[in-house]
Amino acid sequence: HPKQEYYPITENQRGIYIDWEMNREALQYNMPEVIRFAVVNAETLCKALRQAVNAHPAMKARLAIVDGDVMQKRQDDEPAEVSLQQLDFEPDAAFFQERVRPFDLFNERLYRLEVYQTPSTVWLFIDVHHIVFDGVSSYIFMDDVRKVLAGGSLEAETYTAYDRALDEQAWTDSENFKQA
Repeated sequence: HPKQEYYPITENQRGIYIDWEMNREALQYNMPEVIRFAVVNAETLCKALRQAVNAHPAMKARLAIVDGDVMQKRQDDEPAEVSLQQLDFEPDAAFFQERVRPFDLFNERLYRLEVYQTPSTVWLFIDVHHIVFDGVSSYIFMDDVRKVLAGGSLEAETYTAYDRALDEQAWTDSENFKQA
């Protein structure tokens, strides 16, 4: 499909959105993960993460109300954000748990990527809202990060989550769907 500024949300996303609207402080749709790297350059990891985000444009989406309906706002030109911080201690589970906080689906990035460099280790904290990410997405995203870390390059998606949303909308607007 040609690029456009706004896309419909899928019915799965609508369910998540409605649940989020009922309790915006809930964390049930956060998808946090912590990865410890014994041998990796923190700056190189940050670059790989940015490339992976840029390869998957739906990660940059925000929600918007357009003509009274919830839509996805495409933001491909937004720079991928990855923070890098130095720590003089090894973080524990409580340290990372404190970083899991609610997302504002309309006004902020729907992912958080934080790299922590300690004297002996590099830690990656990932938290992505389920409205734009799932278990398969996580696998694909981390596989892309591994490819870049190994010296490979990434290709842009040929079929995006935006395309999927448009295809679903076309199907639900079809006569076959209405008859079913």
